Amino acid sequence: MRHTGVAAENVGLHAVLATVLAWRRVCQASALPRSPSARAVFGMTYDPAGGRIVLVGGRIATSASSDETWVYAGGAWTLLVSATSPGERGNAALAYAPSRRTLVLFGGWDWTGDRHLADTWVLDGDSWREEIHAPAPPARYGNGLATLGDGVLLFGGYEGDHLGDTWLHD
Repeated sequence: MRHTGVAAENVGLHAVLATVLAWRRVCQASALPRSPSARAVFGMTYDPAGGRIVLVGGRIATSASSDETWVYAGGAWTLLVSATSPGERGNAALAYAPSRRTLVLFGGWDWTGDRHLADTWVLDGDSWREEIHAPAPPARYGNGLATLGDGVLLFGGYEGDHLGDTWLHD
């Protein structure tokens, strides 16, 4: 027996996958006592070392940029306070670096200074620190970062034109 091109024995599996992969609202911002304000073009990734999601920066609803770092764990958001931070930015990329059990952030757009950024920041536990590298990727925003082996791979972005270069941070 066939059902829409799928063997009958697989129909149950597809039904299970459809259920498992469905979206469901975890919380609504207005229902939480504390959460990030509405925003776009922020960096966000999962931090397996901390068992949490980390959200950085972005452009908030008032058209202001944000320098906040928020952590989502255990069903609640918490504002992370660090002595130093990447500062106000949007369109920055963030990824996990397994070899150091840290998160790496690169670049973004600085609305205050109206410029592309070329800085590297590392979130180690609850503390941000800037790392200076030479050589380093040129300034950009909208680039991608992803975990690759023990390091972090950067690709593309925009800096006056679309970029197609690849860099490895390890």
